[in-house]
Amino acid sequence: EVAEATVKPSETKNAAKTHEHDVGRAEFKQKLAAKLEQFDRQLEEIRMKVAKLGENAHAEWDEKVADLVAKRDAVGERIDEAMKATNEAWETLQERVHDAWGELEKAAAKAEAEL
Repeated sequence: EVAEATVKPSETKNAAKTHEHDVGRAEFKQKLAAKLEQFDRQLEEIRMKVAKLGENAHAEWDEKVADLVAKRDAVGERIDEAMKATNEAWETLQERVHDAWGELEKAAAKAEAEL
């Protein structure tokens, strides 16, 4: 005798939601990875400009660059948190990543404007 497997509609719906979340997370991570790569290039440009400044400006700018690196690392940590989150926490953590990214972009734009 072969037992027939029965799948409840709710199980199918939950599986579809899980797949949808996994795809959404993968796209989210991919987009942010590309943005982080772009930011890393921007940060390198800032570092090159700072290298051309006089000695007096180096200390101030080294601190600003260190702050940008810290903010960038915070975004990376938020991405990792979001990727590991349960489906219930996903939305909240996704918002935190976007907030951290917004802070990073503002800080980078301010730094470039001051150079």
